[in-house]
Amino acid sequence: MDKLADDSQWINGTVLEIPSEKCPVVLDPLTKMNFRILIGDILSMSPSSISNGLFIFASRFISYVDIVGVVRRIDVRENYYLTQVDDGTGQVICTIWRKDVTPEMPDQISYCNQPTESLALGQKLIRLAVRATPVIFSTPDGNGNNLSSSLGVGDTVHLRGRLQLFRESITVSVNYCRIIKDPQEELDSLLQAHHLKTHIYSQPYNPAQIFENLKADLQKSSDGELLQRIQRVIESDGLFHFTALDLQLHAQVINEIRACSELMVDELCYEPDWNIVLPQNDTTNIRSMESGRLKSRVLEIIDKLLKEGIIYRSADPIGGMSSYHHPCQTKGMLHLMIKGRILNEKF
Repeated sequence: MDKLADDSQWINGTVLEIPSEKCPVVLDPLTKMNFRILIGDILSMSPSSISNGLFIFASRFISYVDIVGVVRRIDVRENYYLTQVDDGTGQVICTIWRKDVTPEMPDQISYCNQPTESLALGQKLIRLAVRATPVIFSTPDGNGNNLSSSLGVGDTVHLRGRLQLFRESITVSVNYCRIIKDPQEELDSLLQAHHLKTHIYSQPYNPAQIFENLKADLQKSSDGELLQRIQRVIESDGLFHFTALDLQLHAQVINEIRACSELMVDELCYEPDWNIVLPQNDTTNIRSMESGRLKSRVLEIIDKLLKEGIIYRSADPIGGMSSYHHPCQTKGMLHLMIKGRILNEKF
């Protein structure tokens, strides 16, 4: 394989990420999925500058691919097979990592004193396990030296793996390999790849909408803890009859809301979509609680406290503004009334 690049220098098959404080995450839900794609489209991708192993295809970010093609060349190495796969639209170098699996594995297991049903089920499960792993396996010869493979030139294979950039060329580090015997399956796979490219992969996704959905889910999960903290502040400071303005001016309430808001910003700082969703020069506005946003947030908290039954609306306004009371006040007054009545009865 004179034209195949020698990738023996990176035999572990892992992808080294660029060290950073934040791991780059893309809002596109398809990024971590295997893209069923044509090899010609893989060759047209460009590597992303934010992370190794992340490539740009149209408006999508791709790390994992699912391809079908014919083996043009194969080179047997100690721990892997270096192959050249062609699907008619292009050729790509694939590193298929060897698995210690042999076809004789089911026969090597002892089935002594096993019922017939258990034996049949065990053999079927083992066959399924072998199919789920790469079909490539190592078989020593009589001297235990030479290696052979069930994969050969001209075989049609179904591969899944992660994209790599090796010597300025895109390659695939394969973790799944299966030989395809049915020509119709090969044709269907190629047609499906073209269909997905046209109707799914080429369509732009809206990171702002995904961001808002994530923000809503995160806020819903964090609001429960925030309500408990606000409730403790109300009880500890004796705010049993208050208005929204009282909470808005309360220093501890402001600190709790600000801490929750800053935590959410840190959780939602997705790169590189962060600049698309919200420019970097606007992030300071999120971290600082403006009066308008603070007022709106306090009203949201009061509404949730009302729905949870933690506070109730009061019929007595304060300064012309709607007021609310905490049931602890009613419980305290009722406790004093009962205690006073008991004392009167004793005397």
